[in-house]
Amino acid sequence: MERRDSKRYNLILKADIKFQGRQISEYIEDISIGGCFISTNYELPINERIEITLYFPSIIDKLELSGIIVWRRNPLPRKNIRGGYGVKFDIPPVMRKRLEQFLLPLSSDRGGIPPIDRPFRIIIAEDNPHILNMYRYGIQRLARFELPSEKMILLSEVSDAKDVDEVIFKEDFDLLILDFYIPMFSGDEIIKRLRAKGIDKPILVISGGGEEGREKALAAGADMYLEKPITVNDLIASIKKLLFIDFLNRG
Repeated sequence: MERRDSKRYNLILKADIKFQGRQISEYIEDISIGGCFISTNYELPINERIEITLYFPSIIDKLELSGIIVWRRNPLPRKNIRGGYGVKFDIPPVMRKRLEQFLLPLSSDRGGIPPIDRPFRIIIAEDNPHILNMYRYGIQRLARFELPSEKMILLSEVSDAKDVDEVIFKEDFDLLILDFYIPMFSGDEIIKRLRAKGIDKPILVISGGGEEGREKALAAGADMYLEKPITVNDLIASIKKLLFIDFLNRG
């Protein structure tokens, strides 16, 4: 199994993967100058050459890369860990330079990202009160132990369709946590409407739709998908990745 020697950055980046005349929408879990890890349950052949288009709204424009699949990680469904593949980049100097320009600021004391100077605004759309309580607890724990103050997260909640337009489409937010299948509204339509309005903030879908739900959510424009049931630690880790909290706290 070949692993990357260069420094890795534990980031979530949206990715379109092209191989054998097909295209899938997934995300990578980390990246370095030498390669990346693609999180996917698709079967990809080792030594296959692939094309990768990376996105991170408001952080980078499209980044067109290519590489070779060199190793595979098996999924661990009981721990909600997906399978995936390690990719070794094979890119021309001009693209390597662009990648270096993106990664270089992340090596500085504060990760090239401004320090936390205002609360994060998070919206949760979930109709199950027990699950909503768990999410609320996890976010409170994140604020208490990972941020300067518990007041650094402002939380809004949506539990039924009548609140969708009033909250999701009228309030500013830094992260939307969305159940894809709340009765009376369509999760993919919400994501598509937000993206059509030019809202590029991270969207974390947590749902029970299986691989079909994952594909649908990512295709609509979600940044990350977790399959229910999840743990509080799953939730906290995902929020930290999507909001760059580890980088914001460095220094």
